[in-house]
Amino acid sequence: MSRNSVSSPARLTAALALTGLVGVGALTACSGNSSDAKSANKTVVLDLVSGVPKTVKSDLGEPGPSIGDLATFNAGVTKDGKAFGTLVGTKILVVLPGDDGVGTFQNQLTFVLPDGTITVTGVQPYPVDPNNAAAVAKVRQGTTQRSIVGGTGAYAGARGVLTTSEEKDGARTQHFEYTVESGTAKA
Repeated sequence: MSRNSVSSPARLTAALALTGLVGVGALTACSGNSSDAKSANKTVVLDLVSGVPKTVKSDLGEPGPSIGDLATFNAGVTKDGKAFGTLVGTKILVVLPGDDGVGTFQNQLTFVLPDGTITVTGVQPYPVDPNNAAAVAKVRQGTTQRSIVGGTGAYAGARGVLTTSEEKDGARTQHFEYTVESGTAKA
């Protein structure tokens, strides 16, 4: 069986989960506001830092890196150096690494904050082997942008972009730029 085909119940479950996440993101992106509502939108900038994630990896399918491998993670989040919530998420390997050791992962992230949640989805380059120093260094040189697809509480209706950069210690700087209806945003 080919390395990229769905070959087990676990792999099928991971594939269906990914399909559902992509579908939710697509539906969310298609639900637009009228031009009158757009004039009432407010742009918000929020800067957070997420710590080094605690990760559990599931090697699905063939042993070693293969499409559908899953990692589930969480990390503490700070704002201005003070505890401010938790980041929880999953990442699924969707493009095998090249010679550089960097693969592409589909991410689903939720920032659980004191006044609501922010949900983010998108792809991210990431070293398949965290012990591959060259791959880790390559990823840390750049930034990743992913879509903010919604939120709850003070972040209800949030739409925008999360820009992430990884620091040398493995923590991530998370720069949110999003819009919400005027009067509902909190930074």
